[in-house]
Amino acid sequence: MKKREIDLREGTLILRLHDLKRRSATLFKADLEEGRLYVKKKGKKLEILHEINRVPTNVEVDLSQVDIDEIEELAITWNVFTRKFCLYLNGEKLAETELSYWESPSYIA
Repeated sequence: MKKREIDLREGTLILRLHDLKRRSATLFKADLEEGRLYVKKKGKKLEILHEINRVPTNVEVDLSQVDIDEIEELAITWNVFTRKFCLYLNGEKLAETELSYWESPSYIA
């Protein structure tokens, strides 16, 4: 099996969601030398941890207003140079926030 590369400075992650209906699930996990990226579902929230050079940022997305049965694809994009994080559901941008490398999470609806 070929290992996929991921750039923690900027990139796009597209997930097909079979675990989104579960109460809790790890949707994506990457641990690299320069940092890590996790996408988890906990209850009605999506939690994303983006860490680069040991400096983390957390993004929480409230999915309570979203019909989980309608979601076929979830995509996230990040860019540490512009400090932007975006969430897309079925190809449409649901939300955008600034990556804030602080202890408190960034919240987007």
